[in-house]
Amino acid sequence: MAETVGIPEARDSRGTVYGRAAIDADPCPFDRNDLVCGGCTLPVTAAKGHPRRVPGGGETWVSACFRRWPRQDRTHDEGCDFDFERRATELISDSRGTLTKNGEHYELRLPQEAPSPQDAAPERSGGTHGRIARLQVNAASFRLAPTIRTAAGILRLLRRFAGSDDAVARFRAVYGKKRLTWEQFCRPASDAESIMKHLRGQRDRQHPLAVHGTVGLVSESKQGSSFSLLDAYAGTVLHEGQERQVRVTVRSRNRAALRGAQQGDHWLAYGQWSYWVMDHVPRIEIQLWIDTPSSLVTWR
Repeated sequence: MAETVGIPEARDSRGTVYGRAAIDADPCPFDRNDLVCGGCTLPVTAAKGHPRRVPGGGETWVSACFRRWPRQDRTHDEGCDFDFERRATELISDSRGTLTKNGEHYELRLPQEAPSPQDAAPERSGGTHGRIARLQVNAASFRLAPTIRTAAGILRLLRRFAGSDDAVARFRAVYGKKRLTWEQFCRPASDAESIMKHLRGQRDRQHPLAVHGTVGLVSESKQGSSFSLLDAYAGTVLHEGQERQVRVTVRSRNRAALRGAQQGDHWLAYGQWSYWVMDHVPRIEIQLWIDTPSSLVTWR
């Protein structure tokens, strides 16, 4: 049986656990003939990182990982955390039809009705918006709930596999007639540069984004009319020749839409994001306005 997604951890007979970084270490810290999967008793071997040719020319880098021994018929023990195919199949079962398998890929189907842009004035005056987009309360927004929960489940699975390239490559998002790689669709808040690049692009080529991160602060405006979830990441981006501080924020006029998020929670939000360039300080806010909890999910 072919195995296309590597195992991120292995342990030896002494119980010592090794991550992928140990595979390319010199000297090697383990006996390659004395390893089992980090989540069960399946015997595994270590595969070093190496270049691989891609169709059409060029090369890509294959990250180091642990794999089953070649020509081995045995599979992972029942319930193993690192049985990728079983865990992906469980995601399909729990997805309410939002996740399907197409060949070797798992495809997350996004609602056909895109979140509808409408004006959403910020609490603070001054500044310009690159694009205004607020998720309206309509039939489409209520259908987001199973989609975004499935997206969060995929994200947690990929984190368990240490974000390995081969695991990430197995997931795609389908938006209308577009098939998006997982990295095109789901981006960490810390990747503010690529999010800004997407938002500056041609509108007809844009698509809703799922952005995720860690809650840094949840606050209420001075007027008490809006609430915000501020991501913990604080970085800089270059905008029109000027370096500016950048923060990622989910905003709402409905306190319940933020799902009782607390500092340190993981979060993921989906919709048509925008950015706000402030006038009097060198700062940009990448923001998503939401009206209902159906476009945000949080977890510890």
